[in-house]
Amino acid sequence: MRLRLASLLPDIVLAACLSGVAYLITHFLLLAVISAPFSGGGGVSLLLFVLTAFIYPFVPFTGPVLVALIGLIKRRAGIVVGALVFATALPLVSILGVVLAREEARRADIRDFKPLEGAPQVIVIADEGFCGPVCIQVLAATDYAVAGERSDVKTGWILWRRLAGADCLQPQNVESHLAFLRAGYVDLCAARGEWIPTGDAIVVVRSDSHNGAAQKIVGPRYRGAAFEAYERRDGQDRLLGRWIAGHIEQPLLPIVRYSRRELEVGRRFQPAEFYASLLGSKLIPGDVTGQASADQLFAALAVLLKDGGNSREVQRLSIDIARRSRETDLASVLRWIERLVSDPDRSHITTGLWMITAVSQSRGLKFAEPAILEALESNDAEVVEAALAAVASFPRDERDFADQAIVALAFGPVVREADDRLLQSLLSHLRDRAPFGTDVRAKARNRFFSPELPTLNEAGTLMMVYCHGQSGSRAALSDLVQSLQGESFETAVEAVSRLGWSGMDCGGENRWSDAELALFVARAGDVPNERFKAYVDAFRFQGSEQVKQDLVAEVERRLKVLSGSPSVDGKLLKMFEGLRLAIPRNRVN
Repeated sequence: MRLRLASLLPDIVLAACLSGVAYLITHFLLLAVISAPFSGGGGVSLLLFVLTAFIYPFVPFTGPVLVALIGLIKRRAGIVVGALVFATALPLVSILGVVLAREEARRADIRDFKPLEGAPQVIVIADEGFCGPVCIQVLAATDYAVAGERSDVKTGWILWRRLAGADCLQPQNVESHLAFLRAGYVDLCAARGEWIPTGDAIVVVRSDSHNGAAQKIVGPRYRGAAFEAYERRDGQDRLLGRWIAGHIEQPLLPIVRYSRRELEVGRRFQPAEFYASLLGSKLIPGDVTGQASADQLFAALAVLLKDGGNSREVQRLSIDIARRSRETDLASVLRWIERLVSDPDRSHITTGLWMITAVSQSRGLKFAEPAILEALESNDAEVVEAALAAVASFPRDERDFADQAIVALAFGPVVREADDRLLQSLLSHLRDRAPFGTDVRAKARNRFFSPELPTLNEAGTLMMVYCHGQSGSRAALSDLVQSLQGESFETAVEAVSRLGWSGMDCGGENRWSDAELALFVARAGDVPNERFKAYVDAFRFQGSEQVKQDLVAEVERRLKVLSGSPSVDGKLLKMFEGLRLAIPRNRVN
């Protein structure tokens, strides 16, 4: 028997080696095929990826199978045995590797924290370069100060200490006070200062596998995070506990497929859970962890509104609090909206109007109607924008009270220099109402012939009023545009291009007709050089080849005139040279 085994041993070793080489070659060839689509391999590689991805763990075994077949054909039992040994041993080794890696990870997971030996007053929070949700909750619920690493200070470290009361209204602490209010805590904030990391402290370190830090702690196959807590005394760190949550990576040669659950190690947790267990405090996960009521939060925000310096931040936070409180305490939200819109202070009124958007489509907002009407008539762009947003938040059958005031905006001064957000809000309201009467449409038309030329904003708004909901309005508006002269005509063309025919609710295609384009090209010769580019850019991208040719001819005519001028304007010359190249190719110049 020994002699028989001895005679077979060379064949067994040879077959095992050949099987291993064949396996590796097939394995890496398959990896190359699978990764090809992600490195520009094209459609063929993508097809191969689909075909091979599902059979990837099994195909490499074709090598050992072929070796075994050769052994059978040659009637050499040792070769067959060697191939079988390799094919059997490899999965076992793979399974053993995963088992050992999981066991190593389990030993690294230390959930029960050791008791503190000292009484540190500072906790260093992992990855906390600012006072975020965990920092806020630790400061609010414990007596610890919180430290975090920052690159923008000399020491490299920031320390936050809890403050309360009037201290939180100091200018340097208002930003922190708002952060605490957002988290649900009133009358609290954090004072920020630089910190030198000396003395006793609790130090929390978060290590991730993407930079290899967690793998050095848990093991080379670990993928995930590791939270560690140390007690630092006299410059020495003592490990208190370590929580891990991740998984063991699949073996390099995935002979055996494991489910994600089988590969998971450690129980998933939120950072707040880790800190709660570490500090023995009732910390909870989430961004809103305080228990302050909506009334308490709004009262605190009203105090901040008085100085006016933080109105934008206060408005945003008021809306957020109203939005998250509408389901649980709508009465308080409405009560505070009423209080704010009844206040003579502009910032209070604006905040109250924006808060209405947080309770959109709610009934019981009639109390706000006088304030909204007054805001719409204020000619204050910021207040008007808030009022328009408030009206849009009313139930559709309760918006009629603002119709006349909104129509008046189209003819008022606020629209002349309105930003795009305000303009789009106004246009949306105008489109959403019934068609305008003959008198309003005539007023909009006549505005184009007044001594004071309409701005681009005004032109678009007035043309939409002229068009809205009227049969044949496309043709009527086109006639209006063609009847204009000079800069008023140019502005109208730009306005239509900016909003589009459909944006003006004129019906028909959202493009210039060939006849309209021909007229625009014909009138291009009347446009001054300084306004020529803005004018042709309004329609040249929709033009036919003939339109392009005619525009290029006009550009070349102007270039010729400019070149022959005794004092050549270099900027104009460069602009027209750019247009000559851009127009035929519809390029932006």
